[in-house]
Amino acid sequence: MQQTLSIKIGWKVMLAMGIYLAALGLFLVAAPQAAFEEAFTAFTGNSWTNFTSANAEPSELFLIMEKFVGANVLSAAVLVIGITLTSYRKGARWSWYTLLVGGIIGWGSCLTFHVTIGIREALMGGLISIIGTIIFIVAIVIPAKAILTK
Repeated sequence: MQQTLSIKIGWKVMLAMGIYLAALGLFLVAAPQAAFEEAFTAFTGNSWTNFTSANAEPSELFLIMEKFVGANVLSAAVLVIGITLTSYRKGARWSWYTLLVGGIIGWGSCLTFHVTIGIREALMGGLISIIGTIIFIVAIVIPAKAILTK
């Protein structure tokens, strides 16, 4: 099938979202404390520094879990990039549905997390979620008609 302009734009935006997702995953793996500290303080109202000094092992567990989340995000990014570079850019209907469901689950859960802990209190994490969600929506909506009506 010949690529329409909307598919050409859509797969490139989806690729950008996949790269954004990979960068987020790498950040969570490499700097879990930087990512987790804001969320912890926003949700509990307590200082992360005070918590870690009084609770060394539990705080280490939180950071290990944050690294695990980062590894999962990174693996999702690899899948998004792989699907985007192979089938999505060709306009395969299954890839559109796969990325739609994955994006709704992934970005939806990320947004739900940040709404739960308080987007205003955890502003950086909230903005990261909102930006990723917007990029995803653009990447899935632009080629939707061309892919679903072929």
